[in-house]
Amino acid sequence: MRKALFTLSTAAIISAGFASKSEAAIINYQVRSGDTLYSISKKYNTTIDSIKNLNHLSTNTIYVSQVLKIDDGKSSTQSLSTSSSSTSSGTATYTVKSGDTLSQIARAYGTTVQNLKSWNGLSSDTIYPGQVLKVKASAAASSSSGAQSSGTTNSNSSSGSKTYTVVKGDTLTKIASKYGTSVSAIKSANHLSSDTIYVGQKLIIPSGAANSSSIEQTGSNVNTAVVAEAKKYIGVPYVFGGSSPSVGFDCSGFVYYVFNKVGKSIPRTSAEGYYSRSYYVSNPQPGDLVFFDNTYKQGVSHMGIYIGNNQFIHAGGDQVQISSLSNSYYQSHFDSFKRFY
Repeated sequence: MRKALFTLSTAAIISAGFASKSEAAIINYQVRSGDTLYSISKKYNTTIDSIKNLNHLSTNTIYVSQVLKIDDGKSSTQSLSTSSSSTSSGTATYTVKSGDTLSQIARAYGTTVQNLKSWNGLSSDTIYPGQVLKVKASAAASSSSGAQSSGTTNSNSSSGSKTYTVVKGDTLTKIASKYGTSVSAIKSANHLSSDTIYVGQKLIIPSGAANSSSIEQTGSNVNTAVVAEAKKYIGVPYVFGGSSPSVGFDCSGFVYYVFNKVGKSIPRTSAEGYYSRSYYVSNPQPGDLVFFDNTYKQGVSHMGIYIGNNQFIHAGGDQVQISSLSNSYYQSHFDSFKRFY
């Protein structure tokens, strides 16, 4: 997890009384010694991206006495929820105000950033005041999206292949793991040129795919030596890009070092890279991977090693440490448990 850089100086104080709140609940906050964008975003129940967008920041660097505009999140949901309109087709729309972010709008309307981008044809998270966004799919689209806890599978033909309907949260890796096949086999069967799939899409699952329980069992002999190895480095400083105890670790560098030390040869990549090299497990064992999303950036952005008892070890904050998955921050950003292929 990337730590924001900051310049230490004499302690500053929060501006007296702050500024008056606008309709978007914007306040002014004066940066103090020790502050980071992460700590400020947690204090005011907002996101790093929201703070950066409001203040036109291109990096995570902030400095003491700098005055930042903050959406404190206390009244934004209410203002958002009363600003939408519906069409006869059942599609609700929302007009973007200054300070809005896709994450904020998604929370207010009980949907996801991915859905908003899909419904509005957005290729990035950038939005602008006055823009009209669809915040609810039409009734027809909703009924065909297969909004279930898992996708539906139907027999496809006498060849034994199946048809699977994609649901929210699915990836080709997840579907391939569930049915005991490979991403390349699914892409070939469906003539896909990329890994991109969408809710409601029907995919042909190649014949001979096993059920999810058999896939789960094949990875049950996880090498628990990774836990013992990982614990040796508790207290090693967090260093962005670091991948050794002599230099320090970031989250993916820590996983890289530990697994290679116990004989699992993996390349050095990012949390997102390891996410694509692993498959989902519903009953995690010590030594499995745990992933988090939307921490310092959108998408999968942090990871650690599960050690049992609802705890995981990771390079986060200032150092390698053990944290609880019951922690409210990690609960809100939890993505999945996975296991290396």
